[in-house]
Amino acid sequence: QLNWIKQDLKNNTKPCVAAYYHHPRYTSGDHGDNDKMATLWETMVGNKVDLVLNGHDHHYERFYPQNADGDKDPVGPVQIIGGGGGATLYPVKTEHPATAKAISTYGVLKLNMSDNAFSTQMIGLDGKTIDSSPTYTCH
Repeated sequence: QLNWIKQDLKNNTKPCVAAYYHHPRYTSGDHGDNDKMATLWETMVGNKVDLVLNGHDHHYERFYPQNADGDKDPVGPVQIIGGGGGATLYPVKTEHPATAKAISTYGVLKLNMSDNAFSTQMIGLDGKTIDSSPTYTCH
């Protein structure tokens, strides 16, 4: 699977790339950072993926763009954990330095994507916006 995604990303000609998979590399939630996801995360960073969507931890967390080490880096992907979809919520523990917003709440993640940019919103059950990202220009 890793070889497949590396080849797929290498052959990609689209200016804006989003990826999604279950286990996040970095998280301020109950499960903590997942070293087993390091190679996949490095693949995302190295291939200029713009947005990575994850679940697993039952909270919402949006990160600033990050490099392979999880440090803020404007050329890295934005990682979002959208784990507030219905199961019992987990508490948010110590936030990462690259965390833009972390909250233990139910809601829906709204993605606004174009050919060369994207932005996100976390919408609460009451229909109000809980969090909004800036508009990011894709790599």
